[in-house]
Amino acid sequence: MSNTITVLMTDDDIDNFNSLKNKAAHQGILLKYAESLEEMLELIRKDLQTDAVILDGKGFRKAGQAKGTEKEDFVHEALTELKILEKEQNRIIPRCVYTAWYDQLKDGLESRVRVFDKKKLALDAKLMNEMFDYLKGEVSASSSKKIRTKYQQVLAGVGGKYIPQDKEPVVLRVFSLVEENGTVQQADFNSIREVFESILIRANTIDVAFIPNDLIKPDGRPNLEWCYRYISGLPTDVKDASNAVVNSYPAKPPIVPQHISRSIDYVKQVSSILSHNYPDAWTPFSFKSAALALAEIIIWFKQYIDSKYPTI
Repeated sequence: MSNTITVLMTDDDIDNFNSLKNKAAHQGILLKYAESLEEMLELIRKDLQTDAVILDGKGFRKAGQAKGTEKEDFVHEALTELKILEKEQNRIIPRCVYTAWYDQLKDGLESRVRVFDKKKLALDAKLMNEMFDYLKGEVSASSSKKIRTKYQQVLAGVGGKYIPQDKEPVVLRVFSLVEENGTVQQADFNSIREVFESILIRANTIDVAFIPNDLIKPDGRPNLEWCYRYISGLPTDVKDASNAVVNSYPAKPPIVPQHISRSIDYVKQVSSILSHNYPDAWTPFSFKSAALALAEIIIWFKQYIDSKYPTI
């Protein structure tokens, strides 16, 4: 398992990025570049693999700004936008400021963010490594990185040809709740159900022999019972709104192995029961058991796609 972290550096001068890129790599940091605040926010929204951010003291708000139009309040605006983004993505994004304007900015920033002097770090490798070590330490301590590390095999099934990328925050939330000791709400079972449904919808998009079109309801969501029966190789009756059978799939060799079939049935049952009003007592272990069953399904789904549909 790699210990490399991904850090996005925002600086209006790409030469500053180029001067740090190789040094960062030697310290286990994959450094990426954004020219402006706008580009930085866009990249983080697209790629939740960004572990931390290095901000310039003064920089461009938008791409394509001319040199000399850097904003003095750039870093304050960037920190505010990062706070908003953290709420959107339900995670903490470690950051620091790397600036040639250290003396002018440090007093106003030190209560909000760690500030490093660009001029001094350029002349002292030890100070440069101190900044890298700070970022690695902050990332290591962040709950998001811990979840990504522990559930790396699960998250490998998100994005690309697997579960849609926009479901990654939901997947992260599910497994964050598994690891946290906080209270699980009944509404949280909706997240498990949402991820599970996205797998079935993706299966239908890949191949109608995987999940046939008539197992998807008019609202675009899968009928969980029909999908479970079909991929488990069980006889499956498709019914219309009046409960009349409109199509029947006979028993056939199952698509999923038996333990995945049981996991699917469990996730289907528990997420359906506990995502609605339910009068009986239950504990967070119900959520954890359903989430771990979901993990098995996601891992199987990726392996199946890789072997059955290697070219998509």
